[in-house]
Amino acid sequence: MKNKFTKPLFGAALACSGLAAQAQGLQGVIVEDYHTITQADVDRYNTLGNGSVPFDVGMKTYRVYIDMAPNYKLQTVFGSAGNMLDFSSTTKFWNDDGFGNQFPPQTSRLDDGAAFDSWLTIGRASRSGGTAGCTGNLEQLGVPLASDPNANLTMCTTAWSGFTSAAQADGHVPGTSADPTLVGIPNLTAFTDDNISTFSTTGSYTLLPPLDGPEAAGANRVLIAQITTGGTFSFHINVSMAITGGPVEFYTHSTSESGSVVSPYMSYPVVILDADGDGVVDGSDACPGTAAGAAVNAQGCSCAQVTVDDGNPCTLDQCTAGVVTHTLQDADSDGVCDANDTCPGTAAGAGVNTTGCSCAQVTVDDGNPCTLDVCTNGVVTHTLQDADADGVCDANDTCPGTAAGAGVNTTGCSCAQVTVDDANPCTLDQCTNGTVTHTFQDADSDGICDANDNCPNLSGVQGDPCDDFNANTSNDVITAACVCAGTQANDCNGVPGGPAQPGTPCDDLNACTTNDVYQTNCSCAGTIADTDADGVADCDDTCPGTAAGAGVNATGCSCAQVTVDDANPCTLDQCTNGTVTHTFQDADSDG
Repeated sequence: MKNKFTKPLFGAALACSGLAAQAQGLQGVIVEDYHTITQADVDRYNTLGNGSVPFDVGMKTYRVYIDMAPNYKLQTVFGSAGNMLDFSSTTKFWNDDGFGNQFPPQTSRLDDGAAFDSWLTIGRASRSGGTAGCTGNLEQLGVPLASDPNANLTMCTTAWSGFTSAAQADGHVPGTSADPTLVGIPNLTAFTDDNISTFSTTGSYTLLPPLDGPEAAGANRVLIAQITTGGTFSFHINVSMAITGGPVEFYTHSTSESGSVVSPYMSYPVVILDADGDGVVDGSDACPGTAAGAAVNAQGCSCAQVTVDDGNPCTLDQCTAGVVTHTLQDADSDGVCDANDTCPGTAAGAGVNTTGCSCAQVTVDDGNPCTLDVCTNGVVTHTLQDADADGVCDANDTCPGTAAGAGVNTTGCSCAQVTVDDANPCTLDQCTNGTVTHTFQDADSDGICDANDNCPNLSGVQGDPCDDFNANTSNDVITAACVCAGTQANDCNGVPGGPAQPGTPCDDLNACTTNDVYQTNCSCAGTIADTDADGVADCDDTCPGTAAGAGVNATGCSCAQVTVDDANPCTLDQCTNGTVTHTFQDADSDG
């Protein structure tokens, strides 16, 4: 039975199995071949005489490390009904019954057989206490031999083969931890007795607070067991870990429990499950059932198991060993894929439009003389050329330089740019939007233009025979007053052969009329005079000379001819057709 600790021991050569995991926190499991017992080790152990358990040449001491991502801390090594925790050997575990124990021995006893004792731990490789050995008795943490910066002489230089130089690593660095707490493990006799080959449990051993690795080089590896045996070593473990404040991650060896990650690296020797034999383990194989011999990608998928066609006509879709590539097809390198390129073979460097055509590949001239045809990067524009913005293109504009806003005819000419007066007194010459009209003026439609007609409102000219439709007259002619009148036997005053004949002057006693003459019925009537044609007779018009078309009031005055502003700031002064209003402005009606 082990009941005390032995002196420091040095291990032999390092032989590690690094197993990369497929998870976030778990990076792998390291099974380190810490030391192989030599005949010199056996002779020393027997000479010391501190233990009675046979110490055989060829036995190996293994150390098991959990390799974690940075900042993770190991919490628990556990077992369950579906994932038993076990360490086994085909022979038996070697336990030093001198200074060994179920947990790591005292540092001061590493030079005794306790250096190779079998035990469980989380981090600690030896404890403090007892009489100081050759290099003291401070607690040590376990690190892989390859990561140990120096021997620290924890196993002395005269102890075990392979640990006889101060420059040789011994897998120990100064640090503090604690023995793990056992939960559901009634005893650890497998690590105290000398004839047990298997430790198996559904319980756990845990460390609170959890521990991260002690290595200074950035690695994060925590020691969980040391086993010495002459047989074949194996284990099945399950662990939990977390970043401070983060969720706990669980890793199991066989079945998933409450979301745990099943990792083949929780078993040793590792049994890689690869049902389809594609080289990707089942736990990481996104495409199980790969055909035999088919090359696969990192996720275990062959070309027959992935979608190769991306549905994009612009790409060439190819697959090699499950790796799919989508290569843009653009033979002329113009940036428009071949499937959408209506102009293949574009010259190198030429700018193109969205259909892949350069200016050299499109029709620029639209055959319209009115447009300026321009092409930029295959985009053609046809811009109407109209310098004077009159709506008639320059090519068809016979009158360039039309004033802004002026209406024009079909040849682009405004009234200011054409000849309106045809020098014919018989026509009324007018222009609208550059279109000129010459209207023959013949108010009485007698075929004689008004300019040449001395009676423009009566068919015929003065002296022409006519008919006044009065049976009592004779010799009817158009008079100088442009009235058709004959000679009555008695004039309009009843005087036989008198001068007051129709068409002769008279006075209608109306001051507003002019050119008063006797009518055919002997009534005297004149023409109302309205010089400015504003609808108010000159005799009543107080504002002569009103502008043509201007609205006027009853006295013939337009707004331009009256005073609108009454100089009263309180009134709104307005004028409509010469009628002025002054409206009192009082928005709040307060007077």
